[in-house]
Amino acid sequence: MKAFGKLDEAKYFLEQMKVNIKDGRAFRHNVSAFLSSARSVTFILQNEYAGNPKFKEWYGKKQEEMRKDELLNYFVDKRNYVIKESPIEPRGEVSVKA
Repeated sequence: MKAFGKLDEAKYFLEQMKVNIKDGRAFRHNVSAFLSSARSVTFILQNEYAGNPKFKEWYGKKQEEMRKDELLNYFVDKRNYVIKESPIEPRGEVSVKA
């Protein structure tokens, strides 16, 4: 399943954020890659199962749930900012948890 591959990629960049937390440049690049990879998981999932009516029904409900989730909205907003406006500039101390 391609979506699992993209999810694994997002996990990789999250781990790299932890490893490079003291290297500002590497950390910033890994945050950007994480945001992009994590956001792509749902796009790939939709593409993979586009022809499955059961998926469409299930995913429609999930989309409603995700739209109400503050954390998911935060990450979507940050991803959109990084992709469309400016590189991310983390400030101060950062805590990354998996």
